[in-house]
Amino acid sequence: MRAVWPSTAASCWRAWPVRWSRSEPGTASTSRTTRPRWRGWWRWSRNRGCASRPRRAATDAATVVEVVPGLAERLPLSDASVDAVVFCMVLCSLPDVAAALAEARRVLKPGGQVRFLEHVRADTPGLARIQRVPDASVWPYLAGGCHTGRDTLAAIEQAGFAVTGLQHFLLPEVRTPFSFHVLGAAVPESERVRGGAG
Repeated sequence: MRAVWPSTAASCWRAWPVRWSRSEPGTASTSRTTRPRWRGWWRWSRNRGCASRPRRAATDAATVVEVVPGLAERLPLSDASVDAVVFCMVLCSLPDVAAALAEARRVLKPGGQVRFLEHVRADTPGLARIQRVPDASVWPYLAGGCHTGRDTLAAIEQAGFAVTGLQHFLLPEVRTPFSFHVLGAAVPESERVRGGAG
């Protein structure tokens, strides 16, 4: 497993000149990787303390960017109104992951897609047990609600999505409880079944 963060983050949403919704912690660094590529998009910063950073990045963007305060669990968008939803380092931190993924399904247009770049549970039982220790103690308070051992892939599938592309990587490139990440794409299961039938 290997990863270079800026290129990995950019690959999560490149080549989508479409209307989309993005939910992420609000870091300016990820904004710089995307700004040449979009006609119009929204961002939701889950962390109020980070809200000023995406607004500053939006000011410098080469595309139209609207930064909207809100919750991933209650998106202020109409049904079937966006082509894509991107979760970037947020599903590990949300109090209600199932509700956020249900909202993603609701706002996606037919043929729409979810892309995600997330912390995930370790790939061995020993490290997964170790992850439970910081997750049950101070780590979520220190890291904006982050849970290093959350089974995010299972949550995505339980929400009715089919994962269509997946890359596992370590960041940093050493095996620690905090290093396990995935980069992937998913579509509603009904879309995958319909596509296969066609």
